Amino acid sequence: MIITLSQIRHFSQNESPVLIVGAPRSGTSLLYRILQKHSSFKLHGSTGDTEVNLAESNVFSKPYNLSEANKLNYLLDNREFYDKFLKTTQQIRQYQNLIAAQFIFSKLYRKEKFSFLRKIIWKITLSNSLTASFFYYAKQARGVKRILEKTPSAIYHLPEIKETFPQAKLLFIHRHPLDVFTSYKRRLETSKTLNLKPLELRWLEITPERFCAEYESSITLALKEQNANPDHFLLIAYADLVNQSEKTIETVCQFLGEAYETECLVQDERQTQTWQIDPHLFGEIQKVTKNWQDFIDETEAQWLENRLQDVMIQISYPRYS
Repeated sequence: MIITLSQIRHFSQNESPVLIVGAPRSGTSLLYRILQKHSSFKLHGSTGDTEVNLAESNVFSKPYNLSEANKLNYLLDNREFYDKFLKTTQQIRQYQNLIAAQFIFSKLYRKEKFSFLRKIIWKITLSNSLTASFFYYAKQARGVKRILEKTPSAIYHLPEIKETFPQAKLLFIHRHPLDVFTSYKRRLETSKTLNLKPLELRWLEITPERFCAEYESSITLALKEQNANPDHFLLIAYADLVNQSEKTIETVCQFLGEAYETECLVQDERQTQTWQIDPHLFGEIQKVTKNWQDFIDETEAQWLENRLQDVMIQISYPRYS
């Protein structure tokens, strides 16, 4: 059944999706796969229970690019619901092309001081309806009781998320900056052994300067949002997730208004295989997965921690160097 725009608006105002919004290389995928074991987020799809799906839709950062494979992947490659989504939003997309919505919105990307204006533009370009429609069909394609999605970069799209889903619950997982930076380094080394294309490696080739700027901006946004909207935004420390897993997931479930289920932390025998690019992701939760000193030297570590000293104090991270 194809839904109307009126029904989409009703859905967006009443649905309470759970969005994992950051930061990259900080345990977002681990949290994502843990929560997919919960009955409210468990995938069923069109062929019964499926494996955990770690696809990121990027629908808030790239709502106008609907041909990307990851959007279809998020729908578990279900062409039926993907085609329904395209049909439902055909007029919206034509309207957006007519007014060059993508160009207009890109000019305001990540500009926090224009948050109110961004919400208005998101609404008048009907991007809220486009995004809500995508998740309406994604919920059916994934066969879930409640939407769960992970896109770390969505931390920079809080105005658009709140305009689309006022009842959304957002989870922001953070990690010590040296552990995050060295995670980029290790992932890059592993990726190179798998003969990935240069374009696929670009996001991992992050300079210390850019890493610090992005780490600081994402943490600052997260702290500000949690202070402003504590009922809808929760910060989670990676160290708590791996060292006090049960207690942390209980806290997360309580925040989400869901009952805690021990199944979340039970290893699924169907997923005992490792993922070459990240061998720790599908195994038992590891308290320590690497030593930062294996990837950067003391001088670089000191530079990173000096640069991020203020934000580290705000989230109570000690110095390693």
